[in-house]
Amino acid sequence: HASLAATLSRDSPAMLEVLQKVTTVGQMVLLEDTASGALVAVVNCHLFFHPNAPQVRAFQVHLLLTEVQHALQGLPTPAILFCGDLNAKPTNDLYSFV
Repeated sequence: HASLAATLSRDSPAMLEVLQKVTTVGQMVLLEDTASGALVAVVNCHLFFHPNAPQVRAFQVHLLLTEVQHALQGLPTPAILFCGDLNAKPTNDLYSFV
């Protein structure tokens, strides 16, 4: 995300520094049922944890979902299974966002 890094470097260097140190993962696999042709996108993540940084996790989810949307562009609409370690309680707003 070179354009994102450039924007953060200019507008929020502290956020850029934090995000460069975060060791998290996001991945997607697109599965197709061989009989019906139905598609399922399985999205998995392990988000950053710090009790005072829910905005970092929200930003990570936003970036991941943006990438998923881009990857699925032009394909028939698949079912999406979003799972992983969100490092948030189910009552957290992050779950509502997802």
